[in-house]
Amino acid sequence: MEATNKTIGTVKRCREILRSVTPLKNDCGALCGGACCAGDDRTGMGLFPGEYELLKGCGEFRFFDSEGNFGYKTAVCGGRCDRENRPLACMIFPYFPVVDPVDMRADLRAAAICPLLISREPQSGFIDAMLRVAELMSGDEALRDYAGSVNSEIDELYELYKKLAD
Repeated sequence: MEATNKTIGTVKRCREILRSVTPLKNDCGALCGGACCAGDDRTGMGLFPGEYELLKGCGEFRFFDSEGNFGYKTAVCGGRCDRENRPLACMIFPYFPVVDPVDMRADLRAAAICPLLISREPQSGFIDAMLRVAELMSGDEALRDYAGSVNSEIDELYELYKKLAD
């Protein structure tokens, strides 16, 4: 899908907000051996609306159409990338913005590989940045719709986990 200039601009601002923060002060990849960067031709990070247009020329990723990403491309890297160019999904992993109401949440799609979801709370600077990103996304129709679709998927996982736990 082709993104509007407004959406691309919003994604740029979100990337700038998140560029210098991470969930932990230290390298969280030390906890899991960098599991989130160990993709292959079938796994990658779903791109947000407007993000493909920003990343397609950087040469660090292969891009695929993905039925599992609501019509937006998925980026796959070789396990290492320039952190300045990493997708938003990498910058926020294993969390996801909520746009209505503005908040953030654990992304249960990451539960199988990321120990942060059960062992650590994100640092306050990361939480503040995520809330600013969610606020920005709430003002853009494409990003708001995308975040709503992903959050519906995460809600389904929460419901499934609850059923399994009962």
